[in-house]
Formats: sequence, structure tokens, C-alpha cells
Amino acid sequence: MFNKYSIIIMFLFLGISNAYSEICIHELCLSQKYTESPIKINHPNLPPDPGSEGKLSLLGVDVDQDGVRDDVYRYVADSYWDKPHAEFLYLKKAKAIQNILNNYTDKEIVDNKSNLLTSIMRCGISLYGYKPYNEMETDFKIVIFNTLDRYKYWALSQSLLGGNTYSSVDPSTYSEFCSKLK
Repeated sequence: MFNKYSIIIMFLFLGISNAYSEICIHELCLSQKYTESPIKINHPNLPPDPGSEGKLSLLGVDVDQDGVRDDVYRYVADSYWDKPHAEFLYLKKAKAIQNILNNYTDKEIVDNKSNLLTSIMRCGISLYGYKPYNEMETDFKIVIFNTLDRYKYWALSQSLLGGNTYSSVDPSTYSEFCSKLK
């Protein structure tokens, strides 16, 4: 279904290729920058580190069943502890992506959650600017899509969006999307 060229295209599309110097296709090498890093802060209710067990299944480990994989929650808590809006946005984004991966063949869920992800992106750009948000986004994607299966099923889910029509939005109105997120 996926050959090495489609995987490379997915990396380029997701903006991952510039985040680390080596891309491994068969074993999906990732930067060690975000794997098993110690949490620098004492975040309340931080789930335990799932370690390698967190990569054994598509949906990973979510001990507290809050809809966010535990490794992703720990990354967000560690990376955005000083940016409460970013922490909120990326936890919301992680839940939406997890829901899409869990329902990758359900066009309605994929469409609704993809629209939510677009709103989150627009809000993030309004808060941080395009370039800083894009840098945060690239780092986040390394963590959220940290196995080949997660990339594959994400791509499958996004293929359901083909044929949809989307309208552009004036970037000066992006801040309005923040108030719509709950």
C-alpha cells in the first residue's frame, strides 16, 4: 500500500524532514531529541512515561483515558509549561488526532476533527505568528506521529477528505478561532 516514495512524500508534506538530519524509511528513525526525555517540571496529574510500550499499538498508552496518549501528554506538559495557550491547543490537537486515528475510516469523524485541527492551527498562528507556530507544529508532529503505523493511518484518514471543498479565511480573522475552541 505504501512504498518508500509515498513515505518520503508524507515526511515532506508534514514538514518533518527539516526537523532532523536522517530519515529512515523502514524503521522510521526519529530524532532522539524527543524520545524518553526527562520531564523538567512537576506538572499536576502527569501520567507515567509509557516507554517503548507506548509504541506497540496504533493508539499507544493512555492510562488515565483522557484521550491523549501519555507520551504526548508528557511532551506537551514539558514543552509548553510556560505557554498555557499552547498547552491547551496541543492537548486539544492531540485528542483530535487520536480520535482520527481511532476512527480513520469514518469520513464524518475525520472531517469534523480535521476542521477542528484547522481551527486550532488558525488560533495558534494568531497567538504566536506563523513561523514560531510552524516550528512548534513540526516538533509536535515528530512526537504525535512517532511510528510508521501512525503515519500510515493518518494518511489513510486524510485520503477521506478528497473531494471536499474548503474556503480560505482572511488571516486577520484567525484570532476569532481561539474563542470558538472550548
